[in-house]
Order: sequence, then structure tokens, then C-alpha cells
Amino acid sequence: MTDGRNMIINSDYDEFLDQVEKGIRGDNTFIPVGFSKLNPHIGIGKGIYIMVGGESGTGKTALVDEMFVLNPYAWYMANRERTDKKLRIIYRSMERSKTHKIAKWVCLRLWLKYNILADVPTVLGWRTDRSKITPEVYAKIKECRDYFEEMFDVVQIIDGATHPTGMYMQCKGISLSEGFLIKSNDEDIVKVDHKNPKGKVIKKFSKEHYKITKGGTRVYYEEVNLKGEPEMITQYYTKYYPDNPNVINVVLGDHNGKWKNERGYSEKQTLDKASQYYGELRDIYGWSPIAVNQFNRNIADTTRRVKLDLTPEKQDFKGSGNMYEDADFVCAIFNPAESNIKEFKGYKIPLFNNTKGFNRFRSLHILKNSYGLDNIITALSFVGECGHFEQVNKPKELTPEDTKYAANPELCPPNPNQKVIQLI
Repeated sequence: MTDGRNMIINSDYDEFLDQVEKGIRGDNTFIPVGFSKLNPHIGIGKGIYIMVGGESGTGKTALVDEMFVLNPYAWYMANRERTDKKLRIIYRSMERSKTHKIAKWVCLRLWLKYNILADVPTVLGWRTDRSKITPEVYAKIKECRDYFEEMFDVVQIIDGATHPTGMYMQCKGISLSEGFLIKSNDEDIVKVDHKNPKGKVIKKFSKEHYKITKGGTRVYYEEVNLKGEPEMITQYYTKYYPDNPNVINVVLGDHNGKWKNERGYSEKQTLDKASQYYGELRDIYGWSPIAVNQFNRNIADTTRRVKLDLTPEKQDFKGSGNMYEDADFVCAIFNPAESNIKEFKGYKIPLFNNTKGFNRFRSLHILKNSYGLDNIITALSFVGECGHFEQVNKPKELTPEDTKYAANPELCPPNPNQKVIQLI
């Protein structure tokens, strides 16, 4: 037998150092979410499990779309000639149809590029009390085609409810078609790829090669040629080898409550299964799952009002199974006006009412951040018609003009030199 006392076998610390070196080279930087106050805390990278929650109607889907899909995509397209990163987003839209999702994103594009403020019912002609869109606006909608056709090479929207296994098998299948998995037990070294999804034994441990640790433990290994290079594979080893290590894969599930139950599973068991799959995609294949959760309780119930603080809490995620515990980053969006709150964290909420009485103030709360700071609150203004969010200054820095523009964004449009067209 060979006592490989001087044999170099990559350790867990070597893997860590490899990631540090990648960070030094700039290979690990996250794609920003598009809000300067949030970029230091969260972004789109490899192997981060994100969860976003909120009550119905707060704008959580619009926030997720802008933070984790549209803003990262815009950054990616603006920087793709200067970065090796490749972005892929699998968007499981289980609540809204693909057409309605595209319509919402077109409304946002119309506002940001052309100062056209429209909502989905107007664009799709649902309501009889509104005029049909003009030829001028329709021409702008057609101009958006190239932008979105190019986007759909990066963002794949899949509508309709599915069960967690369907989502998992799709993502795993993508990974195994673009790389392979090496795993071992005490007997065999197995390679898993698209040709052998159940795994193929490529070598057995002879028990002739081992390294003795300083503690006296024998660590058995075998030399295996992987991607043209010899590598020492030890027992109980798992590692995914992507063809392109610069691909950032995101899978987004909107909403958790819309998962189809796995056969014979309760709703909670199905949610736990979804979280288990999210964790495996993160830990084994480096995916970044994003779960959207609707609070299953009224945040403004009597118990909370006695506390005089309706700020979102961990308990508001009850009914989401193990997702809160499993996720790396958890945030929640809150609408104080919906709970008849006049002042929240120093902000005078009625000042954010527009001329029609609609309140545009929202707050975003970072409740959990496994790799950074939590208990952070960011104030946002929400243009619900098109699903657009803007940061709001701290209360002491706010001017009357700031709140007026936040409440009435048409007074301070994205493109000051263009006319504003309001279709609502």
C-alpha cells in the first residue's frame, strides 16, 4: 500500500483560497441590483439563496422583477463586452401569464425610455373607460420588440404552476448539459452528466493510496483525469465542474403558494421540498434561487398593533416551510399606508399620496443576511402603474419637493427633455 504522506491533496481550505484569489482577480463580483443603498448588501452572483416576502398588493413581484431580473439584465447588457460573466435567468411565473408579465415589463420600458406612463389594462385595452392607445404609443411598443427579443435569450419565462421536482429537474438538466458532477462514497468515484444522469462509475477506491493526516486518519484517494488535468479524488467528495465557470444561473419562483403539491405531499411538505431543491441547486451546482413569498397572515393584526410596530418580522413568513431558515438573504416589502399608518420610521406617509390619493411609499426591510448586515430599512417610492421603484432619501434629508416628485413621478420623469404621456 502507498502511504502518501507527502501527497498534495486539495483541502477545503485550498478551495477557500481559490475563491479568495478569484475575488482578487474580480471573478466573483456580483451583478448589482440597481439601488445604490442595496448594492452593498445583495446582488446576483453564484450560490446565493434569496427570499422576498410581503403582503398581497405591496408590489413584491414588481420589486423582485426590477431588483433581480431587469436591473441585473440591464447591467449585464451594458457591461457584457467588459466582463466574462454570462447570465441566465429561469423565471417560473406561477401567478401571472407570460403575456401579462411581458406587458408589465413593457410598461416599465415605456416609462424609463419614453416617459410614457401606462399600465397593463391600458396597454392591453381591458377597460372601456379609457381611450385606446395612440398610434404614437403603439409605435413605441413595437420599438421595444428588439430589446425584449434579446432579453429572452437571457431570461426564460415559464408560466403556469408546476411542482418543485419539475423546476429542479430543469435546472439540474441544464447544469449536467453544461458540465459534470463528480461524487464519491467509500467504494466508488462516480461521474454524472447528461449522458449518464444516474451516474457512471469511473474508478473504484483500491485502498492502496492514502494520505495520513496529522491526527493519524487515513484519507483514501485515487487519481482521476478531469478536463485534461489529474486530480486527487478522496472518499465522500462532491464537486460540480462547469464547462464555463463564469455562468451565473438564477431560478426565480413567483409565488411559493402556487407550487403544485408533490404527489402525496401536504402544502408544507411541498414547500419544504422546494426549499430542499433550492438548497441543492445552490450548494451543488452553484445556482442562485429566488423565492417570492406572500405573507399568510395580516401584518396589521391586533397583536402587532399592541406592539405599535408593524415592521415585517421572521414570523410573517410562517407557512413558507423551511425557506426562511434555508435562505441566505431574506427581505420584505411593506406598505404603511395600507395599515393606516401616518408616520413610519420618520417618514410622513400622507405626503407620498398622489393627486388621486394613491400612496407611493414603500419600505424594504433586510431581515436576514448570512454574509453581511441585516435589520436595514430602505425607503422607496413605487410607481405601481409600471412597476418601477426609486430610492427615497432619509427623513432628515427629504425636502417638500422630494416628496412631491415621489408622489407624482410625472412631474420629474426619467427623461427631462422628453414630453410626458400619461395614459392612466
